[in-house]
Amino acid sequence: MKTKLKVTVLVAAVFLITGFAVTESSHPQTRAKLVGTWIVYMDHLPDVPPLLFTFHQDGTLIGSVPGDCASNAHGVWKKVSPRTYNCTQISYVFGENCTITYIQKANFRIVVSKDGMSSKFEVWMQTILPDGTVVKEITETDTAVRMTVEPYQPPY
Repeated sequence: MKTKLKVTVLVAAVFLITGFAVTESSHPQTRAKLVGTWIVYMDHLPDVPPLLFTFHQDGTLIGSVPGDCASNAHGVWKKVSPRTYNCTQISYVFGENCTITYIQKANFRIVVSKDGMSSKFEVWMQTILPDGTVVKEITETDTAVRMTVEPYQPPY
């Protein structure tokens, strides 16, 4: 009889753990997670279209970069406190014949709101020549909102 009770408790525990894991991944915003896609507004440059950043669960990220001759931004991130994350990303800007003109490197701290639907990006960006010379550094603060699934409503 004790073995049957242990098996029942074990099955119940697995069910609860699995249920919580599915709930968390299905609704990441409920726990102020960074994973997901964010629309980032460059508040100091209102004429620049918003950027898109996607943070993957494995600690990598990819983001859009404005301009015709720039690569996407690629990087990594890690959690440093319950709603705060540090990130490093780079992108390349190309000249003629696909040569690298310079590298944009950004280190940023992201603080996600308690409801998980908005965030603040504190950014330190460097413009670096291919030889490693830093030619420009700026700091900025940007805001972002989480991209969410909208209802499917065709116009017909």
